[in-house]
Amino acid sequence: MLNGAFAMRHAVPSAPRSWGRMVWHGVFCVWGRLGTAVHYYVRGRLSCCGTHVRSDMMAAGVQQGMDGRMGQSCGRIARGVVLGAFMAVTVAHAAVAQSPDGRAGGGHAAGHIVTMQKLDWAMAGQLATEAVRACAAQGYSVTATVVDTTGHQQAVIKGDSVPLQSLSVSYRKAYTAYSYGLAFNMNTTSELIAAKVTGPANGALNTIPEVLFVPGGVTLRRASDNSVLGGIGVSGAPGGEKDEACAQAAVQKYRADFR
Repeated sequence: MLNGAFAMRHAVPSAPRSWGRMVWHGVFCVWGRLGTAVHYYVRGRLSCCGTHVRSDMMAAGVQQGMDGRMGQSCGRIARGVVLGAFMAVTVAHAAVAQSPDGRAGGGHAAGHIVTMQKLDWAMAGQLATEAVRACAAQGYSVTATVVDTTGHQQAVIKGDSVPLQSLSVSYRKAYTAYSYGLAFNMNTTSELIAAKVTGPANGALNTIPEVLFVPGGVTLRRASDNSVLGGIGVSGAPGGEKDEACAQAAVQKYRADFR
């Protein structure tokens, strides 16, 4: 009876299949083959039917039927494992593909690389040179230091007859103008002092290494959106206000190029 039904089923011509149905048919064929392979592997490695259980069942005379049922169960489990893995990979790939910036679930940056904005070395050098030139035109020999958004020195120009300490002082002014100009949204160390950010509430700021609340530092900002690019500090003129005026003159000359 079963053989006849099987023959009749395969004797009737089937309707042409669409490409989508053919693809899915192929996927399930592969799935079935993989499930069968895993089934035999599981039976061989993990003794799905158990040696001691097998001997007991043989003694009871039901070995053949039990082997068939347990084999089908192992096959269903193996196929379920394969299908679950296939669906997990498919869903994960779709999640990444749908992310507009290539991030999985809005996590880390693509390639794990983060870029930062700062002046290039050529502009940093021109800026420091112009600050020294502006003070030299008034008879002051100074040191000008430019720091980038990491707080490190990017360019240092030293006048012909500056005191040694001006190297450290100009750096600390630039560092303070950058870091606290960013924190308090101000543009010079003079503004920070006037705002009393070193008063009782923030007195500990004076104890931070490299910080120096003395006039002569100017925050560097991008021309288009005013974002912070670093800082410039000048030291050596007779008075911090004169140092700051030279730094501001340099910034005003080149700020249009901070793009």
